[in-house]
Amino acid sequence: MNSHALNVIEFPRTLALISERATSPLGGERVRELRPETDRVAIEREHARVAAVRSLLSAEEPWHLHGVPDARTALTRLRVEGASLVALDLLVLGNLLRSSRVTRDSLRGGRASPIVAAVLAEQIESLIANKSIEDTIEKTVDEEGQVRDDASPALRKIRRELKGSQGELVKLLERAMAKLEPHQRVADMSVTLRNGRFVIPVRREAQRAIGGIVHDASATGGTLFVEPPGAVEAGNRIRELQSEEIEEIERILAALTDQLRPHRDALAESLEALITLDSLVARARYAIEFRCAPADFSESTEGFAVVQGRHPLLVAQGIDVVAFDLEMSPQERTLLISGPNTGGKTVLLKALGLFSALVQSGIPAPVAAGSRIAIFDNIYADVGDEQSILASLSTSRTSSRF
Repeated sequence: MNSHALNVIEFPRTLALISERATSPLGGERVRELRPETDRVAIEREHARVAAVRSLLSAEEPWHLHGVPDARTALTRLRVEGASLVALDLLVLGNLLRSSRVTRDSLRGGRASPIVAAVLAEQIESLIANKSIEDTIEKTVDEEGQVRDDASPALRKIRRELKGSQGELVKLLERAMAKLEPHQRVADMSVTLRNGRFVIPVRREAQRAIGGIVHDASATGGTLFVEPPGAVEAGNRIRELQSEEIEEIERILAALTDQLRPHRDALAESLEALITLDSLVARARYAIEFRCAPADFSESTEGFAVVQGRHPLLVAQGIDVVAFDLEMSPQERTLLISGPNTGGKTVLLKALGLFSALVQSGIPAPVAAGSRIAIFDNIYADVGDEQSILASLSTSRTSSRF
């Protein structure tokens, strides 16, 4: 389609309006990517899908899409052989598995009629359900994207010892601070961390008497952060335990990544299906909110009919929109519109082109029942100054002009 014409008839702005009804950024992005099609079968199939989702949303117990997590980065990493996912990636993929399973069950478990299920069969069949891996991820990674203590017996043991060692070291350092002379102390003394080591703050002139290792200094240089001699061995043990913790976490993440890798294509297909469903949700919500009635489609040579047409961008402003009726028979080749400035000529003409662009993109137009929207191979638009627009509807499919 002619991109200039689509801009003239405010097609991108209308897509942005519709995309706001999606439940996720990915669904909204998919709506904004829609473009007019010319394959009538494909157009009718897409409208059938929108109608199916609209019926689900309008049911006595409205259907809800469980969620569309942005798992694109995680899926890209999963395709790299030998690479391990980080915990946050696993959390996202766990959410994808859960959303896929719940959505699939909701559309298969009687909420959707056989007709609706048949219309959405492609999306439903693409949704993966693997409760075993889903549960494994949930047991491994918490809601904050951190590996749980119980992810493995070894990790649980390491963290228990690490926590105990850190507690003992803090007590040791607190006893060391308590023994400091008044002239060696600084205000608000407390055990702190510097370069991964537990230290205590002391005055610079007291460091020689206390000994130990200096790990940092204050901005003025008057305070030093010292690791006393008696704390060095305990600090070293903590660093060893921290290294063991990192190694065990990496082992856990690598093992779970290897478990997920064979399902990467199925996960990618599930994400695609969820994005498509969210795009349908956005279009169905828009159709409900803007009272879009199903319209018949006609070839450009068969004329068109618009009943109670309303420009969606005007409707979105909440103003009182004057609807219009307009019909052209196959024998009528030219539409001439006249009237005073600010009389709505431009809005009407743009609306005509926009309705065709919308329905050819799988989006219902804000018209009433009985409308018949023409399908064009292309849409052309010429806009002069703000006070005039020349438009003609030709019987030629390749030179229709708005």
